[in-house]
Amino acid sequence: MTPIFRIVCFGDSITGFRPGEPYRHRYLKWTDLLGFALETKFGAGFCEVVNAGHAGDTACAPDDSATPAPSPGALSRLGPQVLNLRPDLVIVLLGGNDFAPEAVSRRGDPSTAVRESLETIGKTVLASGAGLLFLQYPPAQADPSATAWNHLELANPVIAAAAASLSAPCVDLGPAFRDAEASGVPREALRDPGDGVHLRPVGELVFARGILGQFMAALSARTGIDPEQLPLDEVRLLLRKHGAIMPGDYTS
Repeated sequence: MTPIFRIVCFGDSITGFRPGEPYRHRYLKWTDLLGFALETKFGAGFCEVVNAGHAGDTACAPDDSATPAPSPGALSRLGPQVLNLRPDLVIVLLGGNDFAPEAVSRRGDPSTAVRESLETIGKTVLASGAGLLFLQYPPAQADPSATAWNHLELANPVIAAAAASLSAPCVDLGPAFRDAEASGVPREALRDPGDGVHLRPVGELVFARGILGQFMAALSARTGIDPEQLPLDEVRLLLRKHGAIMPGDYTS
């Protein structure tokens, strides 16, 4: 039996609450919708999408001066919750919480430390043989705007720089949300109106669709082949061959 293509989504609360804790009986995340979309395109059993999101997590190690520690720190989770699953592709969305005002007030500008942590994560993922894809945070849209978690966006240039240093793709999902609003989707249907960043059901869909569209377009551009016209086993081989190490094929 041909093994499935395993994708692990590694992030903070935009990705998930706690790895391994059941949640689908209450809601679905973009990770689940991405998996469903890939199954719709290629059939059941094509892939497994694992949610390794941890609410409040940071790219950098936790602040020892904070009690209790606000997060485990992504580097401490990378081995047991990501690489031990032997992924074919790791999608990373981290760094926003490092720019939270309370964290900056304790530790100063985290830009250099976040970049170094993301580069370490990326190098470790690539060394394992998995593909690597970085994501950037959509812009915060809250009502009133004073409550918006604008600090997440501060990580975007750092994420892009880390991705560029590794020649790894980096997807900006901001355009997908702007397009959704321009098409008439109410802002409150996309994001929580309080903090403006956590996704509502339609926002989860827009998030997943944006990743899927970029992924399929990049694979097609890289290979010169429409993956939707290929037998399933050949699609798997293409994904393993080209993974997500396709610089220049993604928007950033």
